[in-house]
Amino acid sequence: MNVNLGKTENVTACFQFTSNSIQLAASFEILSHWSNSENFALSYYWLGASTKYPSRMSRGLDSLNFPKSKVPNVIADAIKQIKFDNTRYMTEVVQSSESKETLLGLKNQLSSIKFVQDFNRIESDGILPGGALANSFVYETGRRVFDFRRDEKIISLLLDSYLSVYFFVKKEIIDNGITRALIYNGRFLHERAAWDACKSVGIDTFLFETTRNRYHLRKNQGFHDRVINQKLMKDLWQSKSLEFSKNELTEIGSRYFVELESSRNRFYKKEESYNSKNSAAGHFVFFSNSDDEAVGFWDSWTEPFMDQVSLIENLQRFFDSRKREHLYIRLHPNLLSKSSEEKKRWEKLKSSEYSTVINPDENVSSYALLKAAKGVISYGSTIGIEAAFHSIPSAILADCWYDELDVADKLVNLSEVFQWIGNVDLNFNDELLTQRRDRSLIRGLWLELSGNAFEYCSMFELGWGAWEVLTFKDVKMVRSKLSVAVSILVNRIKRRVRGLEA
Repeated sequence: MNVNLGKTENVTACFQFTSNSIQLAASFEILSHWSNSENFALSYYWLGASTKYPSRMSRGLDSLNFPKSKVPNVIADAIKQIKFDNTRYMTEVVQSSESKETLLGLKNQLSSIKFVQDFNRIESDGILPGGALANSFVYETGRRVFDFRRDEKIISLLLDSYLSVYFFVKKEIIDNGITRALIYNGRFLHERAAWDACKSVGIDTFLFETTRNRYHLRKNQGFHDRVINQKLMKDLWQSKSLEFSKNELTEIGSRYFVELESSRNRFYKKEESYNSKNSAAGHFVFFSNSDDEAVGFWDSWTEPFMDQVSLIENLQRFFDSRKREHLYIRLHPNLLSKSSEEKKRWEKLKSSEYSTVINPDENVSSYALLKAAKGVISYGSTIGIEAAFHSIPSAILADCWYDELDVADKLVNLSEVFQWIGNVDLNFNDELLTQRRDRSLIRGLWLELSGNAFEYCSMFELGWGAWEVLTFKDVKMVRSKLSVAVSILVNRIKRRVRGLEA
């Protein structure tokens, strides 16, 4: 059904690009709750198959987009279950002349940029696509160094796709009198473009996210402001403190950390005792990490004072000159998936007399290293808050998801790092470490209890933290293996044609 809504007083639009069953079902859950208490017309936009940049987020329902007017059955059937009388479907991003004109101007600005963090400088008539571009560019290339001549093809594709969605969504809002929008997450390229378009015309935008088997909904606010997120964590802890005993809070908040040390964590390696070199003085561990998810959210995330490779080299020189404790440098397994250029940057790190580099593919337990350490240093890796949970001193050198929870020392220059290492024995006692352990439970509790339960869905846990929706009301959400395989193949072909995959 394709009904022209004209200037209906209350029109809600859901701009959906992702095809995962739980993300689709979350939008249906939210629309169901809204429809129970208010009347509005619905425009549901399934645009994942028609964007110029073929995102992996849409691959489960990707298609050749023919016929263009057909919305996937799983979406149409779910909307019927919500019993909307007046639903308008759109499945194609219609191009505009404004998009082409803006593309040329922004490409000219990009031509002089050398690093991804400088994408925040590009702007055209209030359009600021730099954050969205940076996030997607780093995701696709695995690097933050930018060379316009080398990267023109991919950056043009990303920018063209962003602008196409931006101008299309803006026009749809104006032409159809849309008064409210529902968008997933707000991080990814097309979702950011749709959200930016909503902000440009001043309509209320509700962002939704899923964690495990629950969903979250925020009005005019995304999910990547680390300060707001941590405030919500602390607020939840405070409210649950009135509901649960201290022992109950400890048990719930500990579950996340216990499961991290189990086979449910795909990076877990069986823990064995670890005999550190120069064991009489003990050892410290630097855990590397990837913060690609935060790239482009510059309003609440700032660049660290030094890149990780340079920091490690300085640490190695410090430990070699100090000639006391040993430093272990644990490189994260996800480094194996990075670009060859990024891998080479890390491969220049070599062990020294008082430091040992543990490569991403080495079968060494991070927990054995952690639990025997005098202190842990990271750029906000999850293991930094795990150190606090295990009563190990922790230092973080960058903005991260837990830097406002008072579980680690946040250091802002090399001098502070060296002083922290030298004073660990003096500055930490059992009382302080116990306090930090207790505060680490704030994040554990958040991961266990935050968000809203799915009321209209039956669900199945695929693996730790990953859930699939089997049914929404009477609609079967799980597609046949053949249908999914065809959609994934189409997505791969699209990506290969556009030079995104070999």
